[in-house]
Amino acid sequence: LTPQTPPVQEVLVDPWLELRIDSLGREDPRVKDVALLNADGFRDKRCCLCFGDSQSELENSLRSAVKWVPDAKLEGFALAMAGDQAVGFAQLGFHDTPGDVMLPVCFRSVPAPDTCHLERIVVSHTMRGKGLGTKLLNWVDEKARQRGCKHVMLEVVSNNPAKKLYEKHGYVS
Repeated sequence: LTPQTPPVQEVLVDPWLELRIDSLGREDPRVKDVALLNADGFRDKRCCLCFGDSQSELENSLRSAVKWVPDAKLEGFALAMAGDQAVGFAQLGFHDTPGDVMLPVCFRSVPAPDTCHLERIVVSHTMRGKGLGTKLLNWVDEKARQRGCKHVMLEVVSNNPAKKLYEKHGYVS
């Protein structure tokens, strides 16, 4: 089977529109937006995400996960909104939360108590280079501090252009 490439979500955003960060809720209708953003963010990077879930499979998986994960997992999910448009997200894992719920169970990991795991960060292609990645990373750092973490860890494919952003914010290999 070959993974299906979902349609790219075209989000036209006024650059002067204020961005806000929301948490994801249990019955949140924006789960569909998260699945679209994930497809947008990882469409060219399938080498590290070879599981090949379709957009609808990912959406169903997320819809199920938000019903059973602990509140701490939902609080560790930042959904960036520009008006009523979802334009990015960051998903965190802590020692007391399940790993990346978008991965099969056998691939999920739980970090040490003093470490926050940045499991996913996605910025819509229409918002790249406009400061949203920085806003999300600042949210990640603040959430990690609030949870008493001394470290934030993430994995990134070496040729991912976002690696420069992480390094600019002090992340090291």
